Amino acid sequence: MADEVLVELPVQNGNGVEGRHVALDTWVRVKTFDDTPVIEGSVYTLDPVSGFLVVKGVDSTHLVHIAAVQSVEIVAKDDESWESSHSSLNGRSSVPTSSVSEDKLRKLELQNRELAEKALASIGKDVTPLGQSIFDVLSKTMPCHWEGQHIRVMDVLIRPPYDSRSCASSDQVMLDRIKKILDALHRKLAKQYYVVIDLHRVVPSCVLVLLSRC
Repeated sequence: MADEVLVELPVQNGNGVEGRHVALDTWVRVKTFDDTPVIEGSVYTLDPVSGFLVVKGVDSTHLVHIAAVQSVEIVAKDDESWESSHSSLNGRSSVPTSSVSEDKLRKLELQNRELAEKALASIGKDVTPLGQSIFDVLSKTMPCHWEGQHIRVMDVLIRPPYDSRSCASSDQVMLDRIKKILDALHRKLAKQYYVVIDLHRVVPSCVLVLLSRC
C-alpha cells in the first residue's frame, strides 16, 4: 500500500488556526482573507514551487495561493455537505457502482489530470501577485503562456511590472491593442483587488504597482 500523501494547511480548530498535515482528497472548506466565497472541495495538491493550493470541487477546480488562505475547515464524512457533494462527484448515489466502467473511470481521471496540469501551467514562477492577476485576466480571452517571468500573448511580450510601458512586439496593431488592455486592467485592479501580505496585512495592488516602479 502506497504511503499517504500529506500537505500542511492552516486548519481551523476550537482555539483558532494551527498548521496541520492534511491528506490529499480530504474534503475541505477554504476561507480566504478577501471577499471571495468559501471554496469547498477535495484537496488535489499543494504546489511547493508556486505555493498554490488546488481544490477540486463538484463543478470546477479552484486555485488559491496559500498566502491568501485564512483558514481551512475539514468536513467530516457524516456532514450533509460532504455526502451531497460526493454523491454529485460520483454521478449521483442512485447510480450503481457496477455501472461505471473502468474505461469511464480512466477517462475521468485523465480529464481531471489534464485540467490540473493546465491550471498549474498557468501559474507563473517567482512572479508578483499583480503579474499573476494580469495573466489570469488576459488568458480568459487570448492565448497566453509564461516565458520565465514574462507573459507571452501571441506576438506580444509583456515584462514586469506588466504595464503598457513594458510591452514589446513587431506587430504594432497587436501591441497597441495589448497596451490599451493593460492600461484598463491596471485601473481596474487598482480599484478592486487586494494582495495578502504575510498572511495578515492587505495592501492595495495600486501601491504594489508604484513600489514595483521605484
